[in-house]
Amino acid sequence: MTINTRTDNLVWVRRKLHAMAEVSGQEDRTAAFAADFLAQLEPDELKTGIGGFGLVATFKGERPEAGPTLLFRSELDALPIDEPNTFAHRSKRKGVSHKCGHDGHMAILLGFAARVAKDRPGRGMVQILFQPAEETGQGARWMLNDPAFSAIRPDWVFALHNLPGYPQEQILLRKGTFTASVVSAAIRFQGRTAHAAEPEKGRNPAWAIGHLLRELEEKQVRNGESDRFLLLTPVHLRVSEQPAYGTAPGEGELHLTLRCWTPERMRNTKQWLRKKIEKWSKRYQLDFSLDWIEPFAATVNDEEAAEQIARAAETLGMEVSWMERPFRFGEDFGLFTQKFRGAMFGLGAGLDQPALHHADYDFPDELITPAISIYETILRQYLG
Repeated sequence: MTINTRTDNLVWVRRKLHAMAEVSGQEDRTAAFAADFLAQLEPDELKTGIGGFGLVATFKGERPEAGPTLLFRSELDALPIDEPNTFAHRSKRKGVSHKCGHDGHMAILLGFAARVAKDRPGRGMVQILFQPAEETGQGARWMLNDPAFSAIRPDWVFALHNLPGYPQEQILLRKGTFTASVVSAAIRFQGRTAHAAEPEKGRNPAWAIGHLLRELEEKQVRNGESDRFLLLTPVHLRVSEQPAYGTAPGEGELHLTLRCWTPERMRNTKQWLRKKIEKWSKRYQLDFSLDWIEPFAATVNDEEAAEQIARAAETLGMEVSWMERPFRFGEDFGLFTQKFRGAMFGLGAGLDQPALHHADYDFPDELITPAISIYETILRQYLG
Protein backbone atom coordinates (compact mmCIF):
# COMPACT_ATOMS: atom_id res chain seq x y z
CA MET A 1 0.00 0.00 0.00
CA THR A 2 1.35 3.42 -0.98
CA ILE A 3 0.68 6.13 1.60
CA ASN A 4 1.39 9.83 1.25
CA THR A 5 3.86 10.39 4.10
CA ARG A 6 4.01 14.15 3.78
CA THR A 7 3.19 15.92 7.02
CA ASP A 8 0.53 18.05 5.31
CA ASN A 9 -1.38 14.81 4.75
CA LEU A 10 -1.65 13.89 8.44
CA VAL A 11 -5.27 14.97 8.91
CA TRP A 12 -6.17 12.38 6.26
CA VAL A 13 -3.99 9.85 8.10
CA ARG A 14 -5.70 10.59 11.43
CA ARG A 15 -9.16 10.26 9.93
CA LYS A 16 -8.25 7.09 8.07
CA LEU A 17 -7.10 5.57 11.36
CA HIS A 18 -10.25 6.80 13.09
CA ALA A 19 -12.44 5.03 10.54
CA MET A 20 -10.63 1.68 10.95
CA ALA A 21 -10.90 1.66 14.78
CA GLU A 22 -10.03 -1.69 16.40
CA VAL A 23 -10.30 -2.76 20.04
CA SER A 24 -7.42 -3.82 22.27
CA GLY A 25 -5.53 -6.88 21.07
CA GLN A 26 -7.21 -6.84 17.64
CA GLU A 27 -5.34 -3.94 16.01
CA ASP A 28 -4.11 -5.88 12.96
CA ARG A 29 -5.24 -3.42 10.25
CA THR A 30 -4.19 -0.41 12.32
CA ALA A 31 -0.74 -1.86 12.95
CA ALA A 32 -0.37 -2.79 9.27
CA PHE A 33 -1.23 0.79 8.26
CA ALA A 34 1.39 2.19 10.65
CA ALA A 35 3.98 -0.35 9.47
CA ASP A 36 3.36 0.51 5.80
CA PHE A 37 3.70 4.23 6.54
CA LEU A 38 6.96 3.68 8.45
CA ALA A 39 8.40 1.31 5.85
CA GLN A 40 8.11 4.02 3.21
CA LEU A 41 10.26 6.27 5.41
CA GLU A 42 13.09 3.68 5.09
CA PRO A 43 14.04 3.30 8.76
CA ASP A 44 17.26 1.50 9.63
CA GLU A 45 15.16 -1.21 11.26
CA LEU A 46 11.45 -1.97 11.49
CA LYS A 47 10.31 -4.68 13.90
CA THR A 48 6.67 -5.78 13.80
CA GLY A 49 4.62 -8.32 15.72
CA ILE A 50 6.16 -7.45 19.10
CA GLY A 51 3.80 -8.51 21.88
CA GLY A 52 1.06 -9.08 19.33
CA PHE A 53 0.65 -6.08 17.06
CA GLY A 54 3.36 -3.83 18.52
CA LEU A 55 6.02 -2.34 16.26
CA VAL A 56 9.22 -0.31 16.59
CA ALA A 57 11.00 1.67 13.86
CA THR A 58 14.60 2.77 14.46
CA PHE A 59 16.17 5.81 12.79
CA LYS A 60 19.90 6.23 13.35
CA GLY A 61 21.56 9.61 13.55
CA GLU A 62 24.71 10.46 11.61
CA ARG A 63 26.81 9.18 14.55
CA PRO A 64 24.51 6.73 16.37
CA GLU A 65 27.18 5.65 18.85
CA ALA A 66 27.83 9.24 19.96
CA GLY A 67 24.49 9.95 21.61
CA PRO A 68 21.57 8.48 23.52
CA THR A 69 18.59 6.59 22.12
CA LEU A 70 15.21 8.29 22.47
CA LEU A 71 11.97 6.31 22.20
CA PHE A 72 8.61 7.94 21.49
CA ARG A 73 5.43 5.90 21.98
CA SER A 74 1.83 5.87 20.76
CA GLU A 75 -1.12 3.54 21.28
CA LEU A 76 -2.93 1.58 18.55
CA ASP A 77 -6.25 0.62 20.14
CA ALA A 78 -9.74 2.09 20.20
CA LEU A 79 -12.59 1.62 22.68
CA PRO A 80 -15.75 -0.56 22.66
CA ILE A 81 -17.96 2.54 22.34
CA ASP A 82 -20.53 3.03 19.57
CA GLU A 83 -20.07 6.28 17.68
CA PRO A 84 -23.12 8.52 17.15
CA ASN A 85 -21.18 11.11 15.11
CA THR A 86 -22.17 11.55 11.47
CA PHE A 87 -18.95 13.02 10.05
CA ALA A 88 -17.39 11.36 7.02
CA HIS A 89 -14.57 9.67 8.94
CA ARG A 90 -16.81 8.02 11.56
CA SER A 91 -15.82 4.52 12.60
CA LYS A 92 -16.71 1.81 10.13
CA ARG A 93 -16.79 -0.77 12.91
CA LYS A 94 -20.05 -0.89 14.84
CA GLY A 95 -19.57 -0.53 18.57
CA VAL A 96 -15.90 0.46 18.28
CA SER A 97 -14.45 3.98 18.03
CA HIS A 98 -11.44 6.14 18.88
CA LYS A 99 -12.88 8.00 21.87
CA CYS A 100 -9.55 8.45 23.64
CA GLY A 101 -7.66 10.07 20.78
CA HIS A 102 -5.23 7.28 19.97
CA ASP A 103 -5.92 7.96 16.29
CA GLY A 104 -4.54 11.45 16.84
CA HIS A 105 -1.58 10.16 18.85
CA MET A 106 -0.73 7.81 15.98
CA ALA A 107 -0.94 10.59 13.39
CA ILE A 108 1.37 12.71 15.55
CA LEU A 109 3.95 9.95 15.89
CA LEU A 110 3.82 9.05 12.19
CA GLY A 111 4.25 12.71 11.29
CA PHE A 112 7.17 12.96 13.71
CA ALA A 113 8.74 9.85 12.17
CA ALA A 114 8.46 11.47 8.72
CA ARG A 115 10.36 14.53 9.98
CA VAL A 116 13.05 12.38 11.60
CA ALA A 117 13.48 10.38 8.38
CA LYS A 118 13.85 13.57 6.37
CA ASP A 119 16.27 15.27 8.78
CA ARG A 120 18.23 12.72 10.79
CA PRO A 121 19.76 13.92 14.07
CA GLY A 122 23.48 14.53 14.33
CA ARG A 123 24.00 11.66 16.76
CA GLY A 124 22.20 8.94 18.70
CA MET A 125 19.07 7.11 17.60
CA VAL A 126 15.30 7.63 17.56
CA GLN A 127 12.84 4.78 18.06
CA ILE A 128 9.16 5.07 17.14
CA LEU A 129 6.99 2.62 19.07
CA PHE A 130 3.34 1.73 18.56
CA GLN A 131 1.81 -0.50 21.22
CA PRO A 132 -1.42 -2.51 21.31
CA ALA A 133 -3.95 -2.82 24.12
CA GLU A 134 -3.27 0.30 26.16
CA GLU A 135 -6.93 0.58 27.14
CA THR A 136 -6.81 -2.75 28.95
CA GLY A 137 -3.40 -2.19 30.54
CA GLN A 138 -1.93 -5.21 28.73
CA GLY A 139 -0.07 -3.92 25.68
CA ALA A 140 3.03 -2.44 27.31
CA ARG A 141 3.53 -5.65 29.29
CA TRP A 142 3.07 -7.77 26.16
CA MET A 143 5.74 -5.80 24.34
CA LEU A 144 8.21 -5.61 27.23
CA ASN A 145 7.90 -9.35 27.88
CA ASP A 146 8.42 -10.31 24.24
CA PRO A 147 12.01 -11.59 23.63
CA ALA A 148 12.01 -9.47 20.45
CA PHE A 149 11.97 -6.37 22.66
CA SER A 150 15.13 -7.33 24.54
CA ALA A 151 17.38 -5.57 22.00
CA ILE A 152 15.41 -2.33 22.38
CA ARG A 153 17.14 -0.41 25.16
CA PRO A 154 16.34 3.31 24.96
CA ASP A 155 18.00 5.79 27.27
CA TRP A 156 14.87 7.97 27.38
CA VAL A 157 11.18 7.34 26.68
CA PHE A 158 8.48 9.92 25.98
CA ALA A 159 4.73 9.93 25.35
CA LEU A 160 1.83 12.35 25.37
CA HIS A 161 -1.91 12.21 25.89
CA ASN A 162 -4.43 14.75 24.70
CA LEU A 163 -6.57 16.11 27.52
CA PRO A 164 -9.96 17.77 26.93
CA GLY A 165 -10.97 20.39 29.47
CA TYR A 166 -7.66 22.27 29.25
CA PRO A 167 -6.71 25.14 26.92
CA GLN A 168 -5.72 23.90 23.48
CA GLU A 169 -1.96 23.28 23.16
CA GLN A 170 -1.32 23.83 26.87
CA ILE A 171 1.36 21.43 28.14
CA LEU A 172 0.45 19.66 31.41
CA LEU A 173 3.37 18.31 33.40
CA ARG A 174 4.43 16.80 36.71
CA LYS A 175 7.65 15.52 38.18
CA GLY A 176 7.09 12.17 39.85
CA THR A 177 3.73 10.43 39.58
CA PHE A 178 1.81 11.63 36.51
CA THR A 179 -1.04 9.10 36.35
CA ALA A 180 -2.60 6.96 39.04
CA SER A 181 -1.94 3.36 39.92
CA VAL A 182 -5.09 1.49 38.83
CA VAL A 183 -6.32 -2.08 39.01
CA SER A 184 -9.70 -3.73 38.62
CA ALA A 185 -11.13 -6.46 40.83
CA ALA A 186 -13.62 -9.17 39.86
CA ILE A 187 -15.20 -10.74 42.96
CA ARG A 188 -17.46 -13.78 42.55
CA PHE A 189 -19.50 -15.37 45.33
CA GLN A 190 -20.99 -18.85 45.31
CA GLY A 191 -23.71 -19.83 47.78
CA ARG A 192 -26.88 -21.91 47.40
CA THR A 193 -30.31 -21.03 46.06
CA ALA A 194 -33.44 -21.40 48.17
CA HIS A 195 -37.11 -20.61 47.99
CA ALA A 196 -37.64 -16.89 48.64
CA ALA A 197 -40.11 -17.89 51.42
CA GLU A 198 -37.37 -19.97 53.08
CA PRO A 199 -34.16 -17.96 52.57
CA GLU A 200 -32.60 -19.50 55.68
CA LYS A 201 -32.25 -22.77 53.73
CA GLY A 202 -29.94 -21.15 51.18
CA ARG A 203 -26.83 -18.96 51.15
CA ASN A 204 -27.59 -15.64 49.49
CA PRO A 205 -24.55 -13.57 48.32
CA ALA A 206 -26.60 -10.35 48.11
CA TRP A 207 -26.02 -9.63 51.80
CA ALA A 208 -22.25 -10.01 51.54
CA ILE A 209 -22.20 -7.74 48.48
CA GLY A 210 -24.32 -5.17 50.29
CA HIS A 211 -21.99 -5.05 53.30
CA LEU A 212 -18.96 -4.89 51.04
CA LEU A 213 -20.39 -1.95 49.08
CA ARG A 214 -20.97 -0.04 52.30
CA GLU A 215 -17.39 -0.62 53.44
CA LEU A 216 -16.02 0.38 50.05
CA GLU A 217 -17.92 3.65 50.30
CA GLU A 218 -16.53 4.33 53.79
CA LYS A 219 -12.96 3.44 52.79
CA GLN A 220 -12.71 5.97 49.96
CA VAL A 221 -10.69 9.18 50.15
CA ARG A 222 -12.08 11.16 47.24
CA ASN A 223 -9.92 14.22 47.84
CA GLY A 224 -7.34 14.14 45.06
CA GLU A 225 -5.25 16.69 46.96
CA SER A 226 -4.54 14.13 49.67
CA ASP A 227 -1.61 11.71 49.53
CA ARG A 228 -4.11 9.15 50.88
CA PHE A 229 -6.36 9.54 47.82
CA LEU A 230 -8.25 6.32 47.11
CA LEU A 231 -11.10 5.87 44.67
CA LEU A 232 -13.11 2.62 44.77
CA THR A 233 -15.64 2.56 41.95
CA PRO A 234 -18.15 -0.29 41.50
CA VAL A 235 -18.56 -0.87 37.75
CA HIS A 236 -20.69 -4.03 37.64
CA LEU A 237 -23.01 -5.82 40.06
CA ARG A 238 -25.12 -8.94 39.63
CA VAL A 239 -26.96 -11.48 41.79
CA SER A 240 -28.54 -14.40 39.89
CA GLU A 241 -28.88 -14.51 36.13
CA GLN A 242 -32.32 -12.89 36.03
CA PRO A 243 -35.07 -11.87 38.46
CA ALA A 244 -36.96 -14.86 39.86
CA TYR A 245 -39.24 -13.61 42.63
CA GLY A 246 -39.76 -17.02 44.15
CA THR A 247 -36.03 -17.75 44.43
CA ALA A 248 -33.34 -16.35 46.72
CA PRO A 249 -30.16 -16.24 44.59
CA GLY A 250 -27.21 -18.51 45.23
CA GLU A 251 -24.46 -16.70 43.32
CA GLY A 252 -23.40 -13.18 42.42
CA GLU A 253 -20.49 -10.95 41.52
CA LEU A 254 -19.12 -7.47 42.06
CA HIS A 255 -16.54 -5.72 39.86
CA LEU A 256 -14.78 -2.49 40.80
CA THR A 257 -11.74 -0.35 40.07
CA LEU A 258 -9.15 0.82 42.60
CA ARG A 259 -7.21 4.06 42.04
CA CYS A 260 -4.55 5.69 44.19
CA TRP A 261 -1.28 7.57 43.88
CA THR A 262 1.34 5.12 45.19
CA PRO A 263 2.19 1.42 44.82
CA GLU A 264 2.28 1.06 48.63
CA ARG A 265 -1.25 2.45 48.96
CA MET A 266 -2.37 0.03 46.26
CA ARG A 267 -0.78 -2.99 47.97
CA ASN A 268 -2.37 -2.11 51.29
CA THR A 269 -5.80 -1.57 49.72
CA LYS A 270 -5.69 -4.89 47.89
CA GLN A 271 -4.87 -6.66 51.17
CA TRP A 272 -7.69 -4.79 52.93
CA LEU A 273 -10.19 -5.76 50.23
CA ARG A 274 -9.29 -9.43 50.41
CA LYS A 275 -9.75 -9.45 54.20
CA LYS A 276 -13.18 -7.84 53.87
CA ILE A 277 -14.24 -10.37 51.24
CA GLU A 278 -13.08 -13.19 53.49
CA LYS A 279 -14.96 -11.69 56.44
CA TRP A 280 -18.33 -11.44 54.69
CA SER A 281 -17.94 -14.73 52.85
CA LYS A 282 -17.39 -16.48 56.18
CA ARG A 283 -20.33 -14.64 57.74
CA TYR A 284 -22.74 -15.83 55.03
CA GLN A 285 -21.06 -19.21 54.34
CA LEU A 286 -20.05 -18.38 50.78
CA ASP A 287 -17.21 -19.52 48.57
CA PHE A 288 -15.52 -16.72 46.66
CA SER A 289 -12.90 -15.96 44.03
CA LEU A 290 -11.00 -12.70 43.57
CA ASP A 291 -9.27 -11.87 40.29
CA TRP A 292 -7.13 -8.79 39.71
CA ILE A 293 -7.42 -7.59 36.11
CA GLU A 294 -6.28 -4.73 33.87
CA PRO A 295 -3.52 -3.37 36.14
CA PHE A 296 -2.00 0.00 35.27
CA ALA A 297 1.28 0.90 36.96
CA ALA A 298 1.55 4.54 37.96
CA THR A 299 3.40 6.58 35.33
CA VAL A 300 6.31 8.19 37.16
CA ASN A 301 8.04 11.05 35.36
CA ASP A 302 11.79 11.39 35.64
CA GLU A 303 12.65 14.91 36.83
CA GLU A 304 15.14 15.64 34.06
CA ALA A 305 12.82 14.30 31.35
CA ALA A 306 9.99 16.51 32.62
CA GLU A 307 12.33 19.52 32.56
CA GLN A 308 13.30 18.74 28.97
CA ILE A 309 9.63 18.68 27.96
CA ALA A 310 9.04 22.02 29.68
CA ARG A 311 12.09 23.52 28.00
CA ALA A 312 10.90 22.33 24.58
CA ALA A 313 7.43 23.77 25.15
CA GLU A 314 8.81 27.11 26.27
CA THR A 315 11.10 27.22 23.22
CA LEU A 316 7.98 26.87 21.06
CA GLY A 317 6.08 29.50 23.05
CA MET A 318 3.63 26.94 24.45
CA GLU A 319 2.14 27.44 27.90
CA VAL A 320 3.34 24.97 30.55
CA SER A 321 1.15 24.13 33.53
CA TRP A 322 2.81 22.19 36.35
CA MET A 323 0.11 20.02 37.94
CA GLU A 324 -0.10 19.77 41.71
CA ARG A 325 -1.59 16.28 41.65
CA PRO A 326 -1.46 13.30 39.27
CA PHE A 327 -4.30 12.48 36.92
CA ARG A 328 -6.75 9.82 38.06
CA PHE A 329 -6.77 7.81 34.85
CA GLY A 330 -4.58 4.76 34.30
CA GLU A 331 -1.87 4.61 31.63
CA ASP A 332 0.26 1.58 30.94
CA PHE A 333 3.11 3.83 29.81
CA GLY A 334 3.92 3.46 33.51
CA LEU A 335 5.58 0.12 32.72
CA PHE A 336 7.95 1.91 30.34
CA THR A 337 8.82 4.53 32.96
CA GLN A 338 9.49 1.72 35.46
CA LYS A 339 12.10 0.26 33.09
CA PHE A 340 13.50 3.39 31.41
CA ARG A 341 13.97 7.04 32.34
CA GLY A 342 11.34 9.21 30.70
CA ALA A 343 8.11 11.15 31.04
CA MET A 344 4.57 11.56 29.80
CA PHE A 345 2.90 14.93 29.36
CA GLY A 346 -0.62 16.13 28.69
CA LEU A 347 -1.58 18.23 25.68
CA GLY A 348 -4.62 20.42 26.18
CA ALA A 349 -7.36 19.52 23.67
CA GLY A 350 -9.64 22.51 24.32
CA LEU A 351 -11.90 23.70 27.11
CA ASP A 352 -15.12 22.79 25.28
CA GLN A 353 -13.98 19.49 23.84
CA PRO A 354 -16.10 16.47 24.95
CA ALA A 355 -14.36 14.37 27.59
CA LEU A 356 -12.25 11.32 26.86
CA HIS A 357 -14.36 8.15 26.43
CA HIS A 358 -17.44 10.31 25.72
CA ALA A 359 -19.40 9.14 22.68
CA ASP A 360 -19.21 12.59 21.04
CA TYR A 361 -15.44 13.00 21.44
CA ASP A 362 -13.28 13.40 18.32
CA PHE A 363 -9.55 14.20 18.37
CA PRO A 364 -8.87 17.84 17.37
CA ASP A 365 -6.75 17.80 14.20
CA GLU A 366 -5.30 21.19 15.17
CA LEU A 367 -3.14 19.44 17.78
CA ILE A 368 -1.15 17.34 15.29
CA THR A 369 1.36 19.98 14.13
CA PRO A 370 2.22 21.50 17.54
CA ALA A 371 2.59 18.01 19.04
CA ILE A 372 5.05 17.00 16.32
CA SER A 373 6.96 20.23 16.95
CA ILE A 374 7.37 19.54 20.65
CA TYR A 375 8.59 15.99 19.98
CA GLU A 376 11.03 17.34 17.41
CA THR A 377 12.28 19.98 19.83
CA ILE A 378 12.83 17.38 22.56
CA LEU A 379 14.79 15.31 20.06
CA ARG A 380 17.03 18.23 19.05
CA GLN A 381 17.72 19.09 22.69
CA TYR A 382 19.15 15.62 23.22
CA LEU A 383 20.58 14.73 19.81
CA GLY A 384 21.22 17.98 17.93
